[in-house]
Amino acid sequence: MLLELLSAVALDIAIGEYPEKIHPVVWIGKIVDIWDKKFYGEFWHGFLLIPLFLLLSSSLYFLNFLPFLVAFPIKVYILKSAFSIRALYSFVHNTCKNGKMKRDEVQKIVSRDTKNLDEGHLASAAIESCAENTVDSIISPLFFYAFFGLPGAFFFRCINTADAMIGYRTPRYEKFGKAVARTDDVLNYIPARLSFLLSLPLSKKVWRYRKYAKGKNGMYPISAFSAILGVKIEKIGHYFIPGKEPVVKDVEKSITVSGIIVTVWLWMVIGIAWWCETFGI
Repeated sequence: MLLELLSAVALDIAIGEYPEKIHPVVWIGKIVDIWDKKFYGEFWHGFLLIPLFLLLSSSLYFLNFLPFLVAFPIKVYILKSAFSIRALYSFVHNTCKNGKMKRDEVQKIVSRDTKNLDEGHLASAAIESCAENTVDSIISPLFFYAFFGLPGAFFFRCINTADAMIGYRTPRYEKFGKAVARTDDVLNYIPARLSFLLSLPLSKKVWRYRKYAKGKNGMYPISAFSAILGVKIEKIGHYFIPGKEPVVKDVEKSITVSGIIVTVWLWMVIGIAWWCETFGI
């Protein structure tokens, strides 16, 4: 488990994301897309994606019965696809190249329309994405890997991918995507709050800013980043956290903040992996 984890992290840092044709997450997305087109309907139609993902994830246990030299590279390959460290920081960095916010690049990492956003709101959106995806793309999948192994990490990635595609409160997906959206909320419940706790040593203000989270998973890392950077975070019509107007340098700092939190979490996961291997858990 420990060697598997270290190899996957090294692979992620070295190459970033796999090409789309061989990326397991892209395959998951295609499954969701096919399900949407073929089986779209009421709540139960969307709910059936969950046992399907459980079946796919559980099948990874059979890798343990293969010879090490066969199973190990497959496990590393799949585990690396479950989290994204280099890609996250690359995407956020691309939003603020050459000292100016890049509207088109921000649009790539947020769901809101960026056409009419000013520089401050563009910077806020980039910081929010960095904060929230620190949980979704790194802390959560590694949390489930630490406690449930490769099947746990892969199941989380399946649900999170489906949530990003159909987990919206729109006329089309309000019922069909509700099951995966609620499952994603449950899976992220502990990791979101864990990210907040990991942020506490970085600023005395973090604990006071917990009031802005209002019990919502995504708002825990966002409020923590706002406290640490001392910036205003605002999604117009949805939420507002007071502070100074964010600028390009704050977006760059958000990457550093995320990096510190992720580094601490990685060491914790490595410790858990070492403990499990040492005591045969």
